[in-house]
Amino acid sequence: MTYDHRYYAYVKGKWYEKLNTNKTKVLICPEDYFGDDDVSETEKCVVNLINDDGYIALPFIFDVCPTCQGKGSYVNPNIDSHGICSDEWSSWSCEEQEGYLNGYYDITCAECNGQRVVPIIDKTYLNESEKIFVKMIEKKRSEEYKEAVERQREFEMGY
Repeated sequence: MTYDHRYYAYVKGKWYEKLNTNKTKVLICPEDYFGDDDVSETEKCVVNLINDDGYIALPFIFDVCPTCQGKGSYVNPNIDSHGICSDEWSSWSCEEQEGYLNGYYDITCAECNGQRVVPIIDKTYLNESEKIFVKMIEKKRSEEYKEAVERQREFEMGY
């Protein structure tokens, strides 16, 4: 079985804590992105971004969900993540084939929860401290993705 990005949508979770759609701000818990040990020099400039509620508020815009491509759902990866070869397709009944083509096996997108869009940070007007924090977020998300792919590869090899 190869790694399917739809599985990662379940694993990765939200990178933010709350959305304030009235102010178009995404609220992020900074502790999720600081290292376990002492705060580094880079992280010190981010500390002053923390508001009274303990969050860092960054501007966001909505973008089309990359997991479902804006459909709000996709075929359950347990059905077709391995691909469907012609032998398997021909072994399905006409009802199963029709159901597959008409969305019977679709599930709600795990990333956007059926909303078809996801918030992304609007980098247009960020100050330097906010840019540093965004790089911290991107680095952590990249590491989490690599770990998820590595876990999947180990699973495939029987570890």
